[in-house]
Amino acid sequence: MNVDFESNTDPCSKSHWRWEQIRDCVALAKKKRPKVIISNPFAANLVDELKSERGIRDPDVNLARRIFEEDGLLRAKIEARILAGQSDDQIASKTLLTPQTIQHYEWLFFDVRKYLGAIDWLLTSIVGSKHLWGFRDGDLRQFWCYSAISGGSVIVEELIRLFRLNRKVNDRECLSVYLRKSSQVPIQMQTHIAFLTIPRSELGGIWRVDLHTRMRGVALLNTEEKRMQAVQRIVADTIMVGRKSLRGKKLPAPKPWPKRNAETSNTPGRSVVVDHAGDLDHVITHCAASSGVVSLSSVPT
Repeated sequence: MNVDFESNTDPCSKSHWRWEQIRDCVALAKKKRPKVIISNPFAANLVDELKSERGIRDPDVNLARRIFEEDGLLRAKIEARILAGQSDDQIASKTLLTPQTIQHYEWLFFDVRKYLGAIDWLLTSIVGSKHLWGFRDGDLRQFWCYSAISGGSVIVEELIRLFRLNRKVNDRECLSVYLRKSSQVPIQMQTHIAFLTIPRSELGGIWRVDLHTRMRGVALLNTEEKRMQAVQRIVADTIMVGRKSLRGKKLPAPKPWPKRNAETSNTPGRSVVVDHAGDLDHVITHCAASSGVVSLSSVPT
């Protein structure tokens, strides 16, 4: 039985397919049938070592394995940075690991670099459906990976920096660190994170539609003061819903929309359309720029 470790053509496979294959080879080798032939020397050596009582001897490989199995903050940082296109040396310098550890981690547990253009596969394999159904509080790694896929290295480094800045001693590794009232996270990023945590439940769906519809109407208001107040209310509601969603609390129903009156106008060039569920923060920025009156840093939370 020949086992290939060089390429994987199965679109349903996970990013750690090599590690799963090595474990399968160890199980087959212990049964001594069928005979396993491994052409890759590194993989063949790992299989031999795992069969023995001594286990893996390379400290870099052992560390990479521990990082993967512990599934903690270090794994989240490594995977997000790989998805953002950073090199082994760049990641190693930021995580105080050796480039060899990063190299082994990527080869064994996170084989994605050859497929960074396959967005659908990356989202399915790494993020799952969390970006569609709403991120939960413990989905920090998946959220960072989603942000790396959709935003790149700059946004990933900013998310990591802000998490480190706002995390308290006893905090779990969770998204609610970004949304607490005392956090030093820009209001635009808080709004973006909060919106992505709204669940696709019946009430969560109502909130998504409500926020989108209200945002479209902001640019139709005919005074700067009204536009600023409308954006502030939308931001506050988005973050409130996000906080309750992460805590698992029941969401309140949105307030009824106010009746339209003569003070609103369909001014050409001021319509704002939300094309994607994760773009609420971009719309806020657009409204701020077009009206010239909304300072995101001053919007109350």
